[in-house]
Amino acid sequence: MAEFVKAGKVKQLGLSEVSARTLRRAHAIHPIAALQVDLALLSSLGRGLLTGRYRSPDDFDEKDHRRVIPKFVPPSHFRILNIVDTLAALGTEKYNGATSGQMALAWILAQGQDIIPIPGTKNLKYLAENVAAASIELAAEDVAAIRKLAEAAEVTGERYPPGHSQHMYCETVEPRHRHCEAWNSLPTDKKKRLATYLIHENAAVD
Repeated sequence: MAEFVKAGKVKQLGLSEVSARTLRRAHAIHPIAALQVDLALLSSLGRGLLTGRYRSPDDFDEKDHRRVIPKFVPPSHFRILNIVDTLAALGTEKYNGATSGQMALAWILAQGQDIIPIPGTKNLKYLAENVAAASIELAAEDVAAIRKLAEAAEVTGERYPPGHSQHMYCETVEPRHRHCEAWNSLPTDKKKRLATYLIHENAAVD
């Protein structure tokens, strides 16, 4: 990837949910411009929960993976719904009928110019709603009130079930060959010749 930057094919490098050790290792090779962490609103508005559409875990299909996500399991599910309903009421009262999802996006945007929500959707209607959220300017007192509401909600649980969470922020595999830097510095044609030689040698031993 560092070579892509040098070639002008990539402007900057970023990483997603890596450990501190892996981040340091990567940064030592090439500066890391951005790190995506779990505060990023990257799914479809909290996987649909912030829209208020799913009032109960039973609203999900039997095979829907959200049935096993801790935050979608009571009591956290209902505590989040309380936030969602409050956002919807505030949007109706003060922000021209803004939906709970739009209010959530507007709140994220109000955190600063360097905070960027990246919600996803498969529906043009919701895409239009998401875009419209950029024009909502929350009053300072509402930004503070929403934060206070969320902090007091006592929502518990990880974003993923235990089977998935164990893979988050894990270490990447370190190169096993102590001469990997020397290998990386070799021209491509020499790498090919050496690799071919090693393959033949291993075949002969087998």
